[in-house]
Amino acid sequence: MNSPLNQDWLEEAARRRVSPQEASRWRSELASRPRELRRLEEELALNALLDGTPRPGVSSRFTAEILESIDRDSAPKSAFHRWVSQLAAFRVSIPQFSLPRLALAGTACAALAFGWNRVEVRRHGILARQAAEITVAAGVPGVAVFGDFEAVRLLSTPVTADDTDLMEALRSDPE
Repeated sequence: MNSPLNQDWLEEAARRRVSPQEASRWRSELASRPRELRRLEEELALNALLDGTPRPGVSSRFTAEILESIDRDSAPKSAFHRWVSQLAAFRVSIPQFSLPRLALAGTACAALAFGWNRVEVRRHGILARQAAEITVAAGVPGVAVFGDFEAVRLLSTPVTADDTDLMEALRSDPE
């Protein structure tokens, strides 16, 4: 730094330790500019404070903890964790949501909701039809009912020649 007229002195004071002689020279050069002098004093006070504090020691297990963290990150994850990380990667890959993208996503969600509703309605219809078929099948009278001619007549169906033959065969069949 040759001249403190530009802002280089601020970068110098922030980057390295300034000697007391250099600091007093800067103070004398900045005496006519009280605002910059105050900034220099603040920077030098901060440097002195940082120099006076003890540096924190590194944990004795620092390397082991870093390696364990790497192993945890590279270990196989559950399906849920993979899904969350894929979702986060997708979110990061799309930095902004534009109106067309939001419209497309909304349309896809609406179509999915409507389609799911239609699947459920169809499934309920199939269940209702099956229940009706089971009910009809359970209501059919057994063969023993057809052995009684009067019961067949009460069914209110037209009697054909085949029905008469079947009833005669059932009456004559020795059980």
